[in-house]
Amino acid sequence: MMNFMQFHAPTKIVQSPGLLASGESEFSTYAGRRAIIISDQVMASLNVTETLARTLAESGVKVGIVYTEVPQDSDLHVVSRVAELGRNCGADMLVAVGGGSVIDTAKAANILLKHGGELKEYQGYQLLTEPLFPLVAIPTTIGTGSEVTPIAVIADHEEMRKLSFVERFITPELALLDPEITYTLPSKMAAATAMDALTHAIESYTCLEHNPMSDMYAVNAIQTILAEVISGTRTDFDPEARAKLQLASTMAGIAFANSMVGGVHSLAHALGGVAKVPHGVANSIVLVAMLRYNLEEIEARLANLARAASLSGSGDDGDASRTMLERLSLIQESLHEMTGLPTRLKEVGVRKEQFPEIVDRAMEDGSVIYNPKELTNDALINILEQIY
Repeated sequence: MMNFMQFHAPTKIVQSPGLLASGESEFSTYAGRRAIIISDQVMASLNVTETLARTLAESGVKVGIVYTEVPQDSDLHVVSRVAELGRNCGADMLVAVGGGSVIDTAKAANILLKHGGELKEYQGYQLLTEPLFPLVAIPTTIGTGSEVTPIAVIADHEEMRKLSFVERFITPELALLDPEITYTLPSKMAAATAMDALTHAIESYTCLEHNPMSDMYAVNAIQTILAEVISGTRTDFDPEARAKLQLASTMAGIAFANSMVGGVHSLAHALGGVAKVPHGVANSIVLVAMLRYNLEEIEARLANLARAASLSGSGDDGDASRTMLERLSLIQESLHEMTGLPTRLKEVGVRKEQFPEIVDRAMEDGSVIYNPKELTNDALINILEQIY
């Protein structure tokens, strides 16, 4: 019996094709504020940041500075630099347009912009006691869900680890979903981010902290991704499928923001910190192996997902759960053949001699405690061996 649950989804979500260039009404709430735009070189080269700056100006929002140097794996130094630039230009608002690294950078920089100090001082869970500056998030991938979560993950490259910040005040106020921004995603990245979203939803549904509200968002996201992931990520993708995947990513974000994740993310964070494996790629590689490890604890819930997705062969729980795992493996193989999305650790440069450090980092990760089956060093080594 569930003794306690809570659910918090404070972000206003708006989805529409072309929203980036026609979103004056959404930004008008912030008229008179001065914003720092946070993005990356890809968005700058595609003139996305230029379009965004123009839309903000037309809405009455002053643009203090446009920062487009966020790397794929943002770190403590980048966050400090963004906060410094925002402080110097008098910013009292942040607008992030990019993938998870960009949005997480904006979340973390917002803490320093408001309170100062060093970011490591704020690592942990719910340490802040007052709201930060308004943050608008515009995701450009179909996977992270960061636009609706109270979580930021920032790299500490010196110590080769990922630092997690869980604060309800870093959740964006507004998420603008423009499917057209995702049209330039390379197929491989589209596939990786879609698998990232699928992992968020499945771990949300199977972790120890799942609840009826998070389940509702997770199941809907899983149904959508299973149905649309191939047509929405191939080179000649279907725009309607792409838009559905974008919204499913946001739903998955709401789900895991209210229930947490598990062992897949523990290993993915460690693989990112130690071996620089991109997060979505790491989640995709680890997902099925971790679900198989957890199977005795999650068989009924995997069976429920199979039935919700109308997968054939979903009779008793054992058959249905195996059908679900087979479908996930088939999706991995199809995406590998179609886009080149890696399915093995050796394909992304991980070395076996790194396994002990990866395991140590995974066991330190906060997600490990929510895994439905207890994880041990030996169990994680065995999983890494399976997917090498």
